[in-house]
Amino acid sequence: PSTTSTSTTSTPPSPSTSTPSSTSSPRRPPSPRGSLLIGRGGASASASALAPTHGAEGSAARHKGGKTREQECHFAVIAMSHASAFVDVLKKYLAPALGTLIANVMYFAPLKDVKQARRDGHLGELNPVPWPAINANCIAWIGYSYYTKDWFVFWANQPGLILGMFYTLSAIGLAKEKTRNILINACLAITAVIPMAGMMLSLVLRDWDAEKKDFFWGLLCNLVLVIYYSAPLSTMYQVIATKSSDSLHGPTCCMNMVNSSCWVAYGYSLHDPFIMYPNIVGAVVTLVQFGLIAKYPKTGPKEDNGSLFPTRNTRDNTYEPLVRNT
Repeated sequence: PSTTSTSTTSTPPSPSTSTPSSTSSPRRPPSPRGSLLIGRGGASASASALAPTHGAEGSAARHKGGKTREQECHFAVIAMSHASAFVDVLKKYLAPALGTLIANVMYFAPLKDVKQARRDGHLGELNPVPWPAINANCIAWIGYSYYTKDWFVFWANQPGLILGMFYTLSAIGLAKEKTRNILINACLAITAVIPMAGMMLSLVLRDWDAEKKDFFWGLLCNLVLVIYYSAPLSTMYQVIATKSSDSLHGPTCCMNMVNSSCWVAYGYSLHDPFIMYPNIVGAVVTLVQFGLIAKYPKTGPKEDNGSLFPTRNTRDNTYEPLVRNT
């Protein structure tokens, strides 16, 4: 028993029996990863020897890839921020600035023909009814710009007010009595209604909050703007009866369409229905005018056009200006 115990405790296992020798045993086949490295022309070391190094490289690659993804996300956030800022600038500044420019071009559209009418001493085929509507439209929107503190709305209408007054006063001096009375009555209505509405909001309804006042004045602007866009259609009966669109001013129609489209976009960007919806109506009305112009081309002056607003003496087919040229 003692011998057995001694031999059991003192005799270690033989290396040859427990662990095979590296020289006598066959080499373990390389792992697929080791084969890939060797196949690429790398060192002939075994996969077990390369594993620690490869693990370190993989960790570094993963760390580098993580930093790359973080940088990409950071760049994407910056790009989105710049894009959002550009859209805000486009909506708040570029679009209304363009709309202001187009609105003023629209108001300048009749200037050449009005100056020619002043030289000729008669209006000819010009329809002067839209010109008092220009005054009313500009006055109403200038008031709206006071309430909303919008510089773009103000400068889109202040030059138009000056031009509208020039057109209207010129027409009053050149038109026949019937047309002249209509223009004068229109001007009197404008000077009565719009200041009265401003007085109501400022004095009688001064306890209203700003939102209610904006709503009230916006409704007034909508009504006046629709009247302005529809004013050229005052001669629709004449256009259809004579099959001639001489009384529809083509340049003004074109600029009305461009102007209404731009202000629809601006009102949509601000979510302002008082700017958007009346200009949608204006675009539709302008399309009707384009349809009349396309269906009934201009044919030049006739002996008696049957206009609701005649500018000629129908007895001898001569013009009858209020102030004759000397």
